[in-house]
Amino acid sequence: MKLPSGILAGVTLLLIAGCTIAPPRQRGYADLQVNVEQASVRLLRNEMTVALIRTQFTNVENWKLINGNTEIVVKSRGNHGPAAVELFDTRTGILKDKIMAFAIQDGKPQWAQGFGG
Repeated sequence: MKLPSGILAGVTLLLIAGCTIAPPRQRGYADLQVNVEQASVRLLRNEMTVALIRTQFTNVENWKLINGNTEIVVKSRGNHGPAAVELFDTRTGILKDKIMAFAIQDGKPQWAQGFGG
């Protein structure tokens, strides 16, 4: 089959220039399960581990998913002493920020609100 020259030129241009398709904008992640373990938090989606987050201290006291389930705040502490409050990316498990609980004052940083003390 022979293509008309206009179509052939368009196909050739596409092959040379390439096509770029942007991924859809991420608005958050649904159906995320959180399992607290010793010194870690396991994030699961459809019962498959998405990320295993290692906390600074062994005892996880509290956690909260924020920003459309794209981030998780985890408060952990040892058997005694101060507590750490950490912000992680839920897709990768990478630590994004950290503060000691006693340093949270006047609701700042905003992501750590409610985790002070």
